[in-house]
Amino acid sequence: MSASEWYVKIDSRTRGPLSGAALRRAAERGSLARSTLVRRGAAGPWVVASQIRGLFPQEVEKRAESIKDENSYSALPSILAIAILLVCAIAIASSSYLLTKAF
Repeated sequence: MSASEWYVKIDSRTRGPLSGAALRRAAERGSLARSTLVRRGAAGPWVVASQIRGLFPQEVEKRAESIKDENSYSALPSILAIAILLVCAIAIASSSYLLTKAF
């Protein structure tokens, strides 16, 4: 989010200008909802606050951590199944080899 003037529409009233830092602080405090309309500059298009990248960084970080946690453990059962299959295949191959040598 760049440092420029921002405007916020609350209850059909336009408020601003606000600095980027002030807008971010409002988001961090919870006084700016993700659904609040904001715009950059006095004549910019209105967009919902959730579309402003970096405005809600704590939510981005939480989501990134949850995705990382989900992905890091989702492959574990598959890896264990493959390891078990490999051990079984080696055991079968070894026992077959020993049986052929014994007779």
